[in-house]
Amino acid sequence: MNYFWITQKPKSHKEELENGWIRARPAKIYNQYRETVKSIKKGDLIFFCSSGVISHIGFALGSVMHETDEKGILWTVKFKPHQLEMPIDIRVHKEYLLDKRAKKYSPITSFGKAHQGYCSEINKVTAWFLLSRAGVYYNNDNIIELEKAVGYREAKSASSRVSNLNSLMSKLDRRDILDVLGKFEEIQYTDYKFKKSTTYDLEYNGNLFPPKVIFGVSAIAVINRVLFADEFTGGLDSVCFKVLTSLGFNIIDKSVSDVNSQKKAIDLLIEDIYEIEKDANISITDRKQLIDARVGQGKFRRDLNKLYGKCLLTDISLDVMLRASHIKPWRESSNYERLDPYNGLLLSANIDILFDKGLISFKANGELLISPVLVENNILELIGIHAVTSVKINEKCQKYLGWHRNKYFPSHGDKDVHD
Repeated sequence: MNYFWITQKPKSHKEELENGWIRARPAKIYNQYRETVKSIKKGDLIFFCSSGVISHIGFALGSVMHETDEKGILWTVKFKPHQLEMPIDIRVHKEYLLDKRAKKYSPITSFGKAHQGYCSEINKVTAWFLLSRAGVYYNNDNIIELEKAVGYREAKSASSRVSNLNSLMSKLDRRDILDVLGKFEEIQYTDYKFKKSTTYDLEYNGNLFPPKVIFGVSAIAVINRVLFADEFTGGLDSVCFKVLTSLGFNIIDKSVSDVNSQKKAIDLLIEDIYEIEKDANISITDRKQLIDARVGQGKFRRDLNKLYGKCLLTDISLDVMLRASHIKPWRESSNYERLDPYNGLLLSANIDILFDKGLISFKANGELLISPVLVENNILELIGIHAVTSVKINEKCQKYLGWHRNKYFPSHGDKDVHD
């Protein structure tokens, strides 16, 4: 399938739509915009623009017919029109269209206005963009309107999220996802308004992919075009993630999956120790205590051993398996807070990483707070922790735990706790 853009003045635009055909004649001086009509073939998709607005889309019912009348050669293409419920004002999308503007025979000028040259062939990405702005897709030579969120048609300016995404994408097959994963390196996903994933990854065969991109591009198998980034949401409760996981793909938190996290942690440790050592205002004794506390050793660790003696959650008491973990992170704390044992918890290594990354925390009453990403991946069950687990929290720890909750579980935060 190829894609074409027809620009007409209002009178001719109305006439062609009513009659269901496109007609053009050779120009006295060669004009590519006129000649392009001859390239249209059966099944090609045509966008009809007049006065800066694309109001209709149509399928060519056959290839161009070469005719002759009293005026000479006449090229005719019959088409099946569809009036858009949401016409596309090209001025609203000027920035995108100019970015994708062809160097030759573009349907828009360098100023972003419709070119009065009649017919232009446009690339697939531009055509899919226009379809997304109109909130439609095509199937079996039919234009199908997507169900949009409330306020979409009132906005009249941009694409909105698809409201029937769950039923629409239920037709997606695991093989469709695998096809996209296999050609991921070839995908220019910024063309579809996607950005790099910042929070979650789709993990497959040891490789990590942005889930929204994979889902949006795989939509081609269902609606014959990409779902653009602003047409749907990502996140743990999104249709996007639910469909991907239902097809057997694993969605993981980037903070947990970062293969460079250990190296970064070591680099930060070295940097923090250097800052302590070069600070002339810190006494030799305090300097040693701070360095020991930063690496989870020395007096800070001994104090935590006296307070807890074992992991707060797992009851593990084997010293080599325990970490002296700061509640309020080192870089967020004053020197006093860095040495305060009540700004610390004694945790086994696997629990420490979850707490450090904000995937678990504790309410003031000691009840465990759990990130949805752990629940969906059954992480706690795998390490023998129950969601109903509650621990005894020392009263002097509360201000630090309040900070931790405010940062990672704001709905359970304490409004009176400040950094």
